Amino acid sequence: MNAMPSRKAMQALSLSALLATACSATAGPSPEALAEKTRPLLLASPFAGLKVKSLDDRRMNCPAPPAPFTGPLDFPSKYEGSGKARDVINEDAEARYKNLTRPMEEFEAGLTKLSDRYVHGQAAAAQCALDWMQAWAKADALMGEANMTGKAVRKWTLAATAFSFLKIQDAPGLDTRKMQSVRDWMVRVANTVIDEHNDIPQEKLNNHYYWAGAAVGAAAIATQDRELLDWALDAYRTSVAAIDKDGVLPREMARRSRALNYHIYALQPLVMLAEIGRVNGVDLYAERDCAICRLINRVAEGVRDPTFFAQRAGARQVIEANPDGRAMIWVAILARACPDDEKLMKLKAAYQPFSGRRLGGNLTDVYENISKELPNAVKSKACSHLWR
Repeated sequence: MNAMPSRKAMQALSLSALLATACSATAGPSPEALAEKTRPLLLASPFAGLKVKSLDDRRMNCPAPPAPFTGPLDFPSKYEGSGKARDVINEDAEARYKNLTRPMEEFEAGLTKLSDRYVHGQAAAAQCALDWMQAWAKADALMGEANMTGKAVRKWTLAATAFSFLKIQDAPGLDTRKMQSVRDWMVRVANTVIDEHNDIPQEKLNNHYYWAGAAVGAAAIATQDRELLDWALDAYRTSVAAIDKDGVLPREMARRSRALNYHIYALQPLVMLAEIGRVNGVDLYAERDCAICRLINRVAEGVRDPTFFAQRAGARQVIEANPDGRAMIWVAILARACPDDEKLMKLKAAYQPFSGRRLGGNLTDVYENISKELPNAVKSKACSHLWR
């Protein structure tokens, strides 16, 4: 079994290599021009171009954030005792999990609500969201020892924090010292997430690894840390390498009765990672002959008719009705990359509004307020191969 490469390992298509090539040319004899030409490109947010059209400057009563969680991240799994497939929920364990992780859930939900309010034009909501983040940063929250479920909670909370930060980071009047405090904390949490996922054998990587990639990728953009982003993009490449010719992720298919649910869930961080790459000039959608296209196709068909998943997994799928815009939030992200795809637009119309607190909250509203000018973005070759 081969362990994952360290975050220092560089692949031929790493973002750092691409940026170094882009910045290597000179612009003539002028030192000022040369300095401008060789200045590293800023890492672009997947929400680049977000413009809040009309800000309301009135004050708001900023609620107190949940107490920062500084203890051990030692939580039960809701699938405790369910066997290798881990597809049967243990109601007692789920209740204990919800009780113990309530601070993180309230923190994520509150940040999402505040950042959504900023997108809707409430300027003070951005400052309030920053105050929440700074309170947890100052306490060095989420840095305790963790069991397997705790490691999952750590990366999910990092994702929710970083994507909310990306929504508010350009709000006027934010305290720069608080911003830096939050950035420094996110780097610490992101490096811990990386350490927890670097030594997992490739054949055991699953949706937790994809979410680690998305969380670290968002933190990388928020902190302008290229090493973090290289790790996240390499995590995407490693992840999509597991997609087979039928568009299946074997580790998610092993969840038997929840195989379809976990394929839908896996698309959320993977599509966001591909979009992070795209807006930074790297067409991750097209990786491995558009492997993610096969997964997208399989999931879209499975939502319509789960028969394939039931047969392949050997169990009736627990999904009883069409997912909503929370589960299908990947459609909103993909529609941003491929706005001319008619089938995708039909899926968008069917499932919106799209919202998920770990990927940026209400993405329907976010994307409606994004300008179309993304200077570093590429047009993905995958857009013409989504449904082949």
